[in-house]
Amino acid sequence: MPETAEIRGLWNGSFQYSSSADVGDFPFRAKIVEKDGEVSGLIIEDSLSGGTVKAEIKGRLDGRAITFTKTYLTDKEHYTASVEYAGQVSADGNAMSGTWKLPHDGGTFRMTRSD
Repeated sequence: MPETAEIRGLWNGSFQYSSSADVGDFPFRAKIVEKDGEVSGLIIEDSLSGGTVKAEIKGRLDGRAITFTKTYLTDKEHYTASVEYAGQVSADGNAMSGTWKLPHDGGTFRMTRSD
């Protein structure tokens, strides 16, 4: 069984939409907790209408493979669907990247440890 990556801590990240790659990156900050393969945490990102929105994450870490669901903690119109993430943590544990999907869209994400 592969050794599990250490991912607890603060992260800076961004996600991109496949359907509108010309729009650019959407930045976010994350606090991740992991225990015995169970991942949880909080993400804060800029809102499409100004300000910020928060989301909780829950998922699994198996070796360096990570999957989690991001559920927004707001009732704003554009944030009702949960987002499914799947990716890989780098060998040094300081970065992760992968894909995300909604029922109607998807794209890529990347995260690096915050200093």
